Amino acid sequence: MVGVQNELDGGFSWTLLHHDRPLSDEKGNPYQMLQHNCKIAVAWNMMDQCFKTIVDGHTKTNVVQHVIYNARSNYTRLDFKGFYTAILEENDEVICAASLRLHGTKMAEMPFVATHRRYRKRGMLSKLLVAVESALCYLRVENLVIPSSEEAVAMWINKFNFSTIPKSLEKDVIHSNMLMFPKAVKLYKALLSDAAATETEQVNDDNDTNGVAPTSSTKGIPLFDLNLLPLKEDEGKDVV
Repeated sequence: MVGVQNELDGGFSWTLLHHDRPLSDEKGNPYQMLQHNCKIAVAWNMMDQCFKTIVDGHTKTNVVQHVIYNARSNYTRLDFKGFYTAILEENDEVICAASLRLHGTKMAEMPFVATHRRYRKRGMLSKLLVAVESALCYLRVENLVIPSSEEAVAMWINKFNFSTIPKSLEKDVIHSNMLMFPKAVKLYKALLSDAAATETEQVNDDNDTNGVAPTSSTKGIPLFDLNLLPLKEDEGKDVV
């Protein structure tokens, strides 16, 4: 899944990237790895233009940059090695990006999303979200959690079907290593049906895979069901 370019209609494609991660080919492909790392650099530049610089008060590190480059740290709260970057491209140009980290199959977090200024208000974020949510469903991840600015809450709820965090999930969020920001409003979207979520919990009891490797119960699920029509949205600055 990581490093594989998934073709979409209209000349679009999406890819899940991890900085310096070896590709599925055991020997690796230096050119392809360089290409992927260049795309991550473009995604970082796009994020940097969309977000005010977030600096950790103790280490003075740039949080967004370290997330995009999945930087490691001895500090648990700053250890971002588990982050991936999902990118949407049109004719090989990176036009939208989102950072993702899985917390087992219970939830995934998406703290940052950004769209290139030339492609805003054209539904690009919707296209990427459909792909990301489809991939998470394949991995049997139950919930997608985001920290939203107060100004963007209505957009996420009305246009992307997110909701406020229920108490049943809030405990898991608090006890995870999820990124938190002052004044941010935590929102979530349930990705699986109740029946599927129950099945996932049963699978996890028997096979502790942390939501990374698909089990036999997931083989019947389409790898990426991208036949869903994306929502229409007014994408200004895509700040989560």
